[in-house]
Amino acid sequence: LQTKSLLCLLISLIKVSNIVRSFAFVPKSLSFGVPSLTRGRRKGGTKLSAKDTSSSFSEESLTTRISPTTRFGPFGSGGTVVGFSKYPGVRRAFEENFAQRLELGSQLVVYKEGQKVVDLYGFAPETIVDGKTNNNYDGDTLQVVASSGKNMEAIAVAMLVDRGLVRYEDPVQKHWPEFGANGKSQITIADVMRHAGGVPFVLESSSRTTTIPIT
Repeated sequence: LQTKSLLCLLISLIKVSNIVRSFAFVPKSLSFGVPSLTRGRRKGGTKLSAKDTSSSFSEESLTTRISPTTRFGPFGSGGTVVGFSKYPGVRRAFEENFAQRLELGSQLVVYKEGQKVVDLYGFAPETIVDGKTNNNYDGDTLQVVASSGKNMEAIAVAMLVDRGLVRYEDPVQKHWPEFGANGKSQITIADVMRHAGGVPFVLESSSRTTTIPIT
């Protein structure tokens, strides 16, 4: 019973994550948009170094207006960045995402040894909050963080496998019989974990927010 409940929860979380990511108007988490932090220098990019810091810094909030540096991009057209950062390179990378049209709404807070050293938020002109464009987005706005549960889901399933309770190659219906309905009997736990299960959803024709899961 515990195994079935856990599998139901994990699959629900994965499906919700996919649904959330599908809406272009949902503010995008910073976790999706820091290519220059993770990939190093590239054309127009910002590369951080261990020396890119200030021994003393002010927590005074600064506001920066960001103009787009590229004509096309997946999200907003520039934006506004507010806050402070002990590490200038972090702020530059955060701002660069807006310049390259890679963000709608983003927040980043970093603590080091108990001290807040980065506190930034930004929003593009196209950001939607409570159904209105650019309506008071700030550091306290509830922020969608897609895929944030994947680490915990992977560890939880790995623990089940390690304990011999499930196998990755098991069909999901072996542990959750109802899941096998409507042609899903061959979908394995591994398929679900790597987003290859092919369980889609559709939208109500009259709504952009009401979904109809295909189960």
